[in-house]
Amino acid sequence: MSTDEAVDVRLVPAALAVWAMAALVTGATSGALVAGAVVTGLAAVGVLGRLLRGPSGPEAVRDHESGGREAPRGTGRQLAGVGERVAVRVPERVAVRVPEPVPERVPVREVVRVPVRALERAQERVPERVPVRDAVRVPERAALRVPERVPVRVPERVAARAQAGLALGAVAMLLLATAAQVRDREAGDVRALAEDRARVQLVGTVRSTPQAPGGPAGSRVVRFLLAATSVEVLGAGESRGPTPTGAAVEVYAPASASDLAYGTVVAVDARLTPIADTSRRVLARARTTDDPAVRAPPSVLLRAADGLRTGLVATAGAVPGDAGRLLPAVAVGDTRGVGDLDEAMRVSGLAHITAVSGAHFSILGAVVLAVVTRCGVPRRWRWVPLVVVLGGFVAVVQPGSSVVRAAVMGGVGVLGIVAGRPARSVPGLACAVLVLVVVDPWLARDVGFVLSVVATAGIALLAGPLASRWSASPDGIGGAVPPRAGARAGAGAGVGGGRGDHPSRRGRARPGRPRRRPRPGDDPRPAAGPVATAFAVPVAAQAACAPVLLVLTPAVPVYAVLANVAAAPAVAPATVGGLLAALLGTWWPAAATWCAQAAGAACWWIATVARTASGLPGAQVAWAGGPLGQVLLACACAAALVLVLRCRRAVGP
Repeated sequence: MSTDEAVDVRLVPAALAVWAMAALVTGATSGALVAGAVVTGLAAVGVLGRLLRGPSGPEAVRDHESGGREAPRGTGRQLAGVGERVAVRVPERVAVRVPEPVPERVPVREVVRVPVRALERAQERVPERVPVRDAVRVPERAALRVPERVPVRVPERVAARAQAGLALGAVAMLLLATAAQVRDREAGDVRALAEDRARVQLVGTVRSTPQAPGGPAGSRVVRFLLAATSVEVLGAGESRGPTPTGAAVEVYAPASASDLAYGTVVAVDARLTPIADTSRRVLARARTTDDPAVRAPPSVLLRAADGLRTGLVATAGAVPGDAGRLLPAVAVGDTRGVGDLDEAMRVSGLAHITAVSGAHFSILGAVVLAVVTRCGVPRRWRWVPLVVVLGGFVAVVQPGSSVVRAAVMGGVGVLGIVAGRPARSVPGLACAVLVLVVVDPWLARDVGFVLSVVATAGIALLAGPLASRWSASPDGIGGAVPPRAGARAGAGAGVGGGRGDHPSRRGRARPGRPRRRPRPGDDPRPAAGPVATAFAVPVAAQAACAPVLLVLTPAVPVYAVLANVAAAPAVAPATVGGLLAALLGTWWPAAATWCAQAAGAACWWIATVARTASGLPGAQVAWAGGPLGQVLLACACAAALVLVLRCRRAVGP
């Protein structure tokens, strides 16, 4: 995102309101949620109804006095001057004024107000009066249509009311969805049975890969999440049959259950125990000493995905050392074989690499788009292979909190491709939060989901300004010279970032290469360099995630930024190579082994960086825990960012 580009925050208030409300009401009863939804819905109808009725009183007078002739800002169009060869881009801040009514022949400067220099470059002589259709030439797909009524600039109060109405409506939808889910969860009286520590038989679907709950290696117990569909009380004197339920239960089973695949339908005879926090997704815990009985295997798609994961783990076993253990974690998020390397990854700030998130989707999406573009697939059909590949990747990595967030953001990007418009990071993130929290309100309290969202927001909002600031030297010489300034200076300015920036060549033009003249759409700020971008991304993500990470560990990783910069070049080769090894393992083992070896080299570098950074003195600094520590660290990060972004000399004239 450009440093001068306005951020579209129209969905942000609604997303924040839905997120905050979901975090507060997940432990409420269904009746209270329905009542809250009715009240909030009525408030939204009132706000939006008043907005649709239009302004009245003093507001109507002010709107009438304004004339209502200025088009809303941010409607820059790609126009063309007189002739068909020259295109003039109208800046976003330049208002387009259309007379009322539009005469048949009007002066050019009354149709489109553009800088005089731009018109002089577009033509040698501007006719005094020309037909409107000859004065403005636009592409066929973007024909300039003059509406019957000239659009009126929306007043700030009207925009604020629209934002409030949207937020209230989204909260009402959230409350209704949460009420329906709470009613399903409470069916079957699983909470009451857990308080009585009853022995029951649970039938449900496995919704997480069985893993050891922690402690020493070689634990004889595994833990997995079970989405129960029925519960039956066991024991003498009990005549209660199976009862439908929608409760989520955390099952502790023998280690032999570690082979259960995601999506398997099982029956578990266990004893329930309660959970103190009623706002958690899990309603109760179930402990059993018997192996779960498989009632039905996963679907065909999930079986194929599990086969790819299993094949990758087997192929990675041939890669020695930390590289073989880390490869399945980096490629598909399978962390069961990481071992003691997991602690080094956490201390060095690289644990996010083993958690499949938006970075994996970005890498895979970029590869798919590059391939389909190279194959000559038309733009309108490029979304089809993208959806197929990303959907299959979700099935392979299993839909965790960060995975579903990244998948929804990817869906927003696909919609942008279909519509022919580029997807913006901030609106896409806000839309993803809205959809996911309404569908699954318990994500609002999931630490992984919170980290994924704040990291994406930090990169989208801070990485661009930080990279641009660091790309320019304090004296205004380094970095890329602004195009407009370079044009005015003539031979006295060079273009940074290449050979022309060398002191011996600065100040003179290259022979045989005419200097490019500035255009109205050029960004006057220096372009960000690759080194600055490499540092800006981890700094932005770390600054946003640091207060949230204190919830997990009251310590701050000192070398996290340097470790991420060092490990970043190896993430894409490790991910792509691991996925190729998983795909080729079933029908071309030799090629799969070669891909695993290549990806293993990248994983070896990541593991080396993690162990080196975690072994340095002062790798972690203890910090105050609890809300106080989070507030203090957030203030410290904000102050550091302000110093970097504002307390540096301006660059360029």
